[in-house]
Amino acid sequence: MDAVNLNCKGEETIWMEPKGWFSWDYDLIQGGTRLASISLAWIREKGEFTLGPEKFSLFRDGIAGPFILADDGGHVLAKGVKPSLFQRRFELERDAHGYVLEADSFFGNTYNLLEAGTVIGTIRCRRLLSWKGEASLPPELPLPFRIFVLWLVIILWKRDAQGSAGS
Repeated sequence: MDAVNLNCKGEETIWMEPKGWFSWDYDLIQGGTRLASISLAWIREKGEFTLGPEKFSLFRDGIAGPFILADDGGHVLAKGVKPSLFQRRFELERDAHGYVLEADSFFGNTYNLLEAGTVIGTIRCRRLLSWKGEASLPPELPLPFRIFVLWLVIILWKRDAQGSAGS
């Protein structure tokens, strides 16, 4: 891989590879192994992924509702709320634990995952003019939750790209 390793605490980088030039579907690769593929719907902020035999859904509950990670049985595993239209920030909840996902700077495409105000992970684009990404997230977080966080970042990247395409 051609990027700098972002590991903060020794966790292994997850590489985020778009499936095509104009695609917002991603393969997630760690240690040379594909962990999962995230498939996004064209119109709505919705997606899915599979881990082994388990399927997971990623979706927004209504027009302005929370972003949801659910298992195949429809059980909600995590929620993300975007408290402001004007900030690139989500407040996340998983098993009664709170996290914040927010942009590192006003203009950049780097996002930090915080717990109790402390940065515990980072997701960023690897190159200028590319939506290939890399993520350093704590391995003690469940993998479906880490993928949920990556999906939220992909949504923000997609919104940024669509906004700048109209400029």
